[in-house]
Amino acid sequence: FKIIIIILLISFSYLFFRFRTYKLKKRALFLKNEVIKRTKELETLAEIGKELNATLDFNSISTCLHKHLQQSLNADVFALALINSETNKIDFHNVIENGKPHKDFSIDLHSENHLASICITTNKTLVLNNYLDAIKYLGKISHPMAGKKMHSIIYQPLVARDGNVIGCITVQNPNPSHFSTSDVELLKTLASYTAIAIDNALAYQALTTASNTDYLTGLANRRA
Repeated sequence: FKIIIIILLISFSYLFFRFRTYKLKKRALFLKNEVIKRTKELETLAEIGKELNATLDFNSISTCLHKHLQQSLNADVFALALINSETNKIDFHNVIENGKPHKDFSIDLHSENHLASICITTNKTLVLNNYLDAIKYLGKISHPMAGKKMHSIIYQPLVARDGNVIGCITVQNPNPSHFSTSDVELLKTLASYTAIAIDNALAYQALTTASNTDYLTGLANRRA
């Protein structure tokens, strides 16, 4: 009887060892695959960053960003909004829903009725998994200014090199809880690249305007 017990204990120990080894190997393979996946993601993000900063044209920046976000996040709605310091408004450019462009529009910078205003003035990422989540930001349900109702919504501020918020990006999907935590982190990273690209484009635009304007009269000079 003792021999049987010893054999059973040895068998159990062996099986436990095999099971433990299998779990460790499986975990090691998972971690290895995660490292490979993460490395590829970082390489992809770096390439997108280069592509965004390879142009000084705002529309090209927006088109590039939309293309990559559509591929990565399956966002039905995309929009890029910038602060207009002259009008004290937020100008929405390149608003796209299901591949179709909407007309550009503007809202008051300090509006209490729009998520973009909250995002920009507080410099905070807003994540909604259901359209009812807008209540915690606006105190009421938010209705779309155009297009169909979206449940999953992210608003991400664009922060320039000097630390000032210059606008925001929004991606949206009609399905509840569509965007994951990793999707939010991806958007944050791309927003950093985009902010640098737009900052460069705005600086170039200001420099071009200055070089084409007579500083005494404020009129276009002959070179323009």
